[in-house]
Amino acid sequence: MPSLLFPPQPSLLPRSELFSLIPKETTKTSKRSRFNTSSPVVLPKPTLSTGQKASRNTIYSHGNKNSNKSEENFDDNNINDASPEDLVDRRCVDNLRMLTVDAVQSAKAGHPGMPLGMAEVGYVPYRHVMRYNPKHPKWFNRDRFVLIAGHEKIVTDGVEVTTGPRGQGVANAVGLALAEAHLAARFNKPDAVIVDHRTYCLMGDGCAMEGITLEAASLAAHWKLNKLTLFYDDNQNTIDGPTSLAFSEDISVRFKALCWNTITVDNLYDDIGTFKDALHSAFSETETPTFIKVKTVIGKLSEKEGTSRAHHGMFDEDDMTNMKEKVNWVREEQPFHVIPTVYRFEMQLQAERGEELEREWYSKLCLNQLAKVLPGLIGGSADLATANKAYLHDYQDFCQPDAPWGCNICYGVREHAMAGISNGIALHGSGLIPFTATFLVFSDYMKNSIRLSALSHAGVIYILTHDLIGLGEDGPTHQLVERLAGLRAVPRLLVFRPADGNETAEAYKIAIANRDSPSFIALSRQKVSPNLEGTSADKVDRGGYIVSDNSGKEMPKIILIGTGTQLPMEHKELVLPSSVRKRLRVEAGSPMSWREYVGDEGAVIATEKFGASGAY
Repeated sequence: MPSLLFPPQPSLLPRSELFSLIPKETTKTSKRSRFNTSSPVVLPKPTLSTGQKASRNTIYSHGNKNSNKSEENFDDNNINDASPEDLVDRRCVDNLRMLTVDAVQSAKAGHPGMPLGMAEVGYVPYRHVMRYNPKHPKWFNRDRFVLIAGHEKIVTDGVEVTTGPRGQGVANAVGLALAEAHLAARFNKPDAVIVDHRTYCLMGDGCAMEGITLEAASLAAHWKLNKLTLFYDDNQNTIDGPTSLAFSEDISVRFKALCWNTITVDNLYDDIGTFKDALHSAFSETETPTFIKVKTVIGKLSEKEGTSRAHHGMFDEDDMTNMKEKVNWVREEQPFHVIPTVYRFEMQLQAERGEELEREWYSKLCLNQLAKVLPGLIGGSADLATANKAYLHDYQDFCQPDAPWGCNICYGVREHAMAGISNGIALHGSGLIPFTATFLVFSDYMKNSIRLSALSHAGVIYILTHDLIGLGEDGPTHQLVERLAGLRAVPRLLVFRPADGNETAEAYKIAIANRDSPSFIALSRQKVSPNLEGTSADKVDRGGYIVSDNSGKEMPKIILIGTGTQLPMEHKELVLPSSVRKRLRVEAGSPMSWREYVGDEGAVIATEKFGASGAY
């Protein structure tokens, strides 16, 4: 996505300076200070719509302050530290929009609608709220920002996760927030706060329509992940036209029903302070995550604004000229121009503050001790722990506020969200090793998340039991003949189907060691021998090996092939010598992908139709 939502080097303020430039109308001390200081936290007193309470489910509306005065004449070179904060904010946002236009025009393609409409939402958190160090983007205790409204991949600093299909990022954000709560409970001490950061996530109407969003949001509220904030881009447009074509519910009411703190900001462009108030409410929330619905105009400033045409595409010259005039932009400036004031605030001063914050954080830690204790298993099953045995009996269940240090996550019947949340945990960068467990039949519910695990280098361990057709009375709906073939086709996904306890143990060992690749361990319902004759744990990492050679000759006449992943080329000739053409492959699943191994003279005994119900 070539368009730019937030500054190249966004701003950073310490927590104790949050909203320091907002009028100090009221002061109170939070129940649980995050700053390790006795100083009170300054909270702005919002102006509310009639009948609204300031605590939760709030609509912020300050009235029209006309802060977007496009007709005002001023010289950007004269803006300095003494200039009014709203003027500095406005020019930074104007600069963002112009950078968006330049990026799309330069690439000759892109999705400018959301960055133009949500520039303020991208700017304010980085400028006034978030903690991170631009010079060290992977600082462990940074706040996380998940940009779902696009198709980001982890190739650019500041992109925390690969979101891909709509809704995946919401589950990722829940996973990031869960990881923070879990680690904070395990390792924070009264005199040493090791883990203390927040997660922000920007979502759109496409995310709201996907089921994984509802699954993950339900769990986020149930787990009381109060450091998670979702921004919803309420621009009333989809690619095909208005959202009313297929979407009519009140999204805020949905999240309120899920027990989220819900806020509506209905005049973002007239008064950016309303959005700051909403963020402050989210920051003050101590029990639930926060959902902020922001009414926006897609493609703001463009002649396409407010229509689905603004979703993607370039601008013509007249449109570009008009947009620049609306924000008093110097026409002669070269593309990607950055106002001197923006450069000072967003690339120099705040980067220095970020470095100070990180130095302070590191000074309180013994990094060697942290490295020893951070790696650990955390995960759970989609309401099937009793069946697939994926439960850590010596540990508690994760829940807030009672046991956020718990290592067992009770996902309920939410396979898709389980996988997406696990991606977030894996990509948190803290050394946690997430595992998920369910029946193999439900792997397709998780397929997008599994694929993104591989694409994101997320080392999630997927434990899928009751594989293929030997699973009892559930019948053909649960008998898998096609799933493994599709999963084996996913690049960078390590697929294991171990034959005994020996190979199972080694599969887990390999999965834990591969932190930049997801692993998929398919296990049967039937009991297996702990140690079959001829199997070898040491050879599992080869992908395939000779279990039994009873031919008594240099070359056998027939080769029987059992389940294994694709063999390395240098190992293939040893296991499957090309001179032996008669080969028989047996697997109770689809024959697809095995033809190349048995060859033209070989045969595959497999299952190409759905099974039938019955005991096994």
